[in-house]
This record gives sequence, structure tokens and C-alpha cells, in this order.
Amino acid sequence: MLFPVDMRDWLPEDHLVHFVIEAIEQIGVSGFKVNRRGSGSEQYPPEMMLALLVYSYVTRLSEKCQKY
Repeated sequence: MLFPVDMRDWLPEDHLVHFVIEAIEQIGVSGFKVNRRGSGSEQYPPEMMLALLVYSYVTRLSEKCQKY
């Protein structure tokens, strides 16, 4: 097996991604629209997509702030 069961195991416990994932889990995304008809390709979980969006935004914002 090339990957661990949970890829978060590769990151230190104090990494920002753990905070973002936990925050998204607490918020909940039950109000998001999800295509349940089964048409098209399989969808990514909304929680994962929102966590990726938030993490990307925060890390990019952090890089810009460090420049100034």
C-alpha cells in the first residue's frame, strides 16, 4: 500500500489543515445542494471541497501578508 489509511497522518498534529477540517466538520454542510440523481461523474464530498477551498484561501492570504 502506497498511502496511509488517512493522509493526515503525514502531517504534524499542529498543521493548519487539521484546524480547517475540524472547523468544516463542526459547521456542517447539510444545506448544500448535492446531485443525488446519479447522473454524471461521481461527486466529491461537499465537506472536502469546502475544506480545500478554505485551506487554499487561507494559505494564499498568508503568503500575500508575508510579502508586505
